[in-house]
Amino acid sequence: MAAGFVAVLALSGCSSSDSGSPSTGTAPPTGLTTTHDAVGTRVRVSGRLEGVGGPAPQPPRPWPGSVSWTGPTHGSVRVGHSGGFRLLLPPGRYEVTGHSPRFGDGHYLCQAPHPLVVRPGAAVHLEVLCQLR
Repeated sequence: MAAGFVAVLALSGCSSSDSGSPSTGTAPPTGLTTTHDAVGTRVRVSGRLEGVGGPAPQPPRPWPGSVSWTGPTHGSVRVGHSGGFRLLLPPGRYEVTGHSPRFGDGHYLCQAPHPLVVRPGAAVHLEVLCQLR
C-alpha cells in the first residue's frame, strides 16, 4: 500500500463499476470492476475500512465490506478482512462511502468528513471510518 499524502475519511459504501484500476499490475484486484478507462494519468490511493468508537472507545479495527467513490470516475471495490484496499484514480475530487456487514448489518452508511482530493503525483492513503456510537 502506498502512503504519502494522508486524507482521513469516514465511510462505508457499495455499488459497482469504474475505472479505479489496481495499484500494481494490469489486472483488477478481486472485487474491482472496470467500466470505463478513458482518463490518462492515475494516482495511487490505498486505505483501510475501519470501525471506530463505540460505547467504550477502542482503537480502529479493520473491517470487511465495500468502498465506493464518485467523481471524475465512479465505482466500488470489495474489502477483505484486513480492511485494506488499493485503487488508481485520475486526479480530481471524489465523494467516498462504504458499507460493512459489521456496521448495522451492512445497512448503515458511513460519511466522509470531507471529499477525497486526488492530485497528480501525490499518493494518497485513506482511512475509511465507520463511526460506532
